[in-house]
Amino acid sequence: MVPSFAVIRRAFDQRRYSGGWFAWVQKLLGLDIKYAQYREGGKFCHDVIDATDVATLNRAFSAPEMLPSLSELREPQRWLDRL
Repeated sequence: MVPSFAVIRRAFDQRRYSGGWFAWVQKLLGLDIKYAQYREGGKFCHDVIDATDVATLNRAFSAPEMLPSLSELREPQRWLDRL
């Protein structure tokens, strides 16, 4: 049985914001940066879907040249304009 997204998100956030030695290890390994990248990518995906649909978002993964640039990742409309 796969837990709901809310359950997974809650566990993920609890671990990430737990502090103490775990937070120190995460920073040491650069995992805090990785989490930030996941959040930024997630926001891009949500923004594109909200503006268009899932089929349009899927085009971002159809070829390497279709991937958003860093500026497009931060401003999804720029990527949509490029399409």
